[in-house]
Amino acid sequence: MLNPYGPGSVFVSGSSSGPAAAIAANLAAASIGTETAGSIVGPACQHALVGIKPTVGLVSRTGVIPISVSQDTPGPIAKTVTDAAIILGALTGVDDKDEATISSEKHAFTDYTPFLDKSFIRQARIGIPRHYYNHLDAERLSIMEAAIQTLKNEGASIIDPVTLYVEQQNWNNDVICYEFKKGLNAYLSQVDDSVPIHSLQELIAYNEIHAEIALQYGQDTLTRSEEVTLTEEEYQQKKQEYRKLALEQGIDYVLEQYSLDALLLPGDVDGMYIAARLGYPLITVPAGYVAQGIIDADGDPTRGPFGVVFSGKAYSEPTLLSIAYGFEQATQHRVPPQLE
Repeated sequence: MLNPYGPGSVFVSGSSSGPAAAIAANLAAASIGTETAGSIVGPACQHALVGIKPTVGLVSRTGVIPISVSQDTPGPIAKTVTDAAIILGALTGVDDKDEATISSEKHAFTDYTPFLDKSFIRQARIGIPRHYYNHLDAERLSIMEAAIQTLKNEGASIIDPVTLYVEQQNWNNDVICYEFKKGLNAYLSQVDDSVPIHSLQELIAYNEIHAEIALQYGQDTLTRSEEVTLTEEEYQQKKQEYRKLALEQGIDYVLEQYSLDALLLPGDVDGMYIAARLGYPLITVPAGYVAQGIIDADGDPTRGPFGVVFSGKAYSEPTLLSIAYGFEQATQHRVPPQLE
């Protein structure tokens, strides 16, 4: 997949890079991506787009090839916060085929456009978890600092720094591997008999037989998931441990500790894993452009988009949309790519 902002040189990010590249290239007004950990937000950041990773359960996963039942969710990718909000409203609803959506019944809206209130930012309290800024190069850090200043200029209260005590946690992938194996086996078992693959084990074997085509990027995730031997009881215990840790030392903790509406994160996957573990929402908005280290045909450094990400509690989409809309209207960073 090539990024329209610099085919062959600008990072595309994440498994929903196709839907993002299509919108950036103006092939459609908007698209739907799917995210387990960063696969909507990451590509949207890298294509100067708005991406919403909804709370897990807000949007049905029926028909989506599963990775993690506790983290998977579809969500919109669009050019503006308004377009993304419109699509999000069209996607919500309880689906009896996806029990996770039952919890959304009292939290979902079919129209999120009333929350596009740029004045909300004047009352917003936004935390800066500096741990997730430490790895940024000077150019990306400058973009983040400019975003913080914009929020201040618009009247937001900035609490800098805040600490998520879970940020140093080395997450074990047993839970997600267990869910991937179980979910993919259930999905493949229902595909038509004309398809030669009906289990994860058969998929691994098929890829090995067709290695020249199918294994250009390996299949470590597949084999690692197939090897997981957790019992259902062990899985539930580990899942509860992860969730408890993330709740008590993560997003809920820091938002309550500092009376925050949202956190501001850089537009890469490092800061997205805590929200992913909890199934919490994220929204990204274009924030600027950075050099990619490659010289184009005119002798100029190739520049690629970079976005900011707003993170909040479960079903805080209305608040995140208000903040994201205020930031977007104050900055208008998105510039379409030059297509030949």
